[in-house]
Amino acid sequence: MQSIIKLDYSDLNKKISEKEFSTISPNIPRILRLNNSILAVLLPLTTILVAYLLWSGFFINTNPVFILWSVMFYILVMGLPYIKKSLFKETSQNFKLKKFAKSNGLYYILIGGKQTAFDVNYDKLYSDDVSKQQGLLFNVSTNSTKTNVIGLTGKFTVFDYMFFNNYRPTKGGTKSRASHSWVVSRYTLSRKLPNIIIDNKANNFMHTSNLPFHYSSSQKISLEGNFDDYFTLYAPQDYNIDTLSFITPEVIEYIIQDFKEAVIEIVDNYLYVYYAGTSKKIGMENILKRLLRLAAEIEDNINAYRDSRLKLTATGSFDRVNISSTGLRLKRGRVISIWSIIGLIVAVALLFAYLYIMYLLK
Repeated sequence: MQSIIKLDYSDLNKKISEKEFSTISPNIPRILRLNNSILAVLLPLTTILVAYLLWSGFFINTNPVFILWSVMFYILVMGLPYIKKSLFKETSQNFKLKKFAKSNGLYYILIGGKQTAFDVNYDKLYSDDVSKQQGLLFNVSTNSTKTNVIGLTGKFTVFDYMFFNNYRPTKGGTKSRASHSWVVSRYTLSRKLPNIIIDNKANNFMHTSNLPFHYSSSQKISLEGNFDDYFTLYAPQDYNIDTLSFITPEVIEYIIQDFKEAVIEIVDNYLYVYYAGTSKKIGMENILKRLLRLAAEIEDNINAYRDSRLKLTATGSFDRVNISSTGLRLKRGRVISIWSIIGLIVAVALLFAYLYIMYLLK
């Protein structure tokens, strides 16, 4: 197997101290940067003070506005530990990613277009590594965001991706929309390959895929063993043998082992792995380790691959770089929602019921 890119993941697993939290969060109000030991004293003292004021009747003839402010202050003080815990979790995650990126010579962008890291040429980086995506999740919607972008220029990139669709008019002229959150990881392979998709069945609803596009059954490839229990493999028609030349039994075994909740796509010279959810939930270490090992497994099989549909080059040698136009992209169809199918069945049932009732009334 080709050597896997080695990364040091230790920074992702280190705990962030209270002191580090205070230094990395300059924009957080001072009261939320209080040490836990201070909060441990402040909370019971506030409770004792409020209890004493209630017992002494202090609030009986007090201005209602003052009482309202006092109640709000008490709720705020009692909620400080929970607010701080939430902020600490969010901030420490971003801080760990920054440290991890810096120690491994990677770039890290917290929010696309707003924060850069480590003296990179951001405009070129964002254009080359992030914005130009070829995968199936892209060009679905014009309204999308990319966050927590981390990667190695020209090799791989990982980011959280959210896109919106299904805009519908509602009362008052506003619009509602459905959001979809995915983690996108992409590796740049050494050459182009036929377009394939390995769709997991774990995220299916009533045997219907959650992918934004439908692919005809004529492009499905059935594999031996229990692969078909977990995945559906799509490849361009007549590319079965080609696909199995680089999606070998070793690759299949690894996919079954570690990618049962992921969608895998190869398009042009890019390997994509998609996870429904966020990188915080799945874990950046898991995402990168799996992507880099899968890429190494596939790279082992593609050096000798050639698309036999291409003619010999001018020198009489085989073209081992390009792919025939018939293999560049899978043929897409329209997605038929499961609710559309249910609605159609209900409509037909109601029609038959109406006709039957009209027949009885004659």
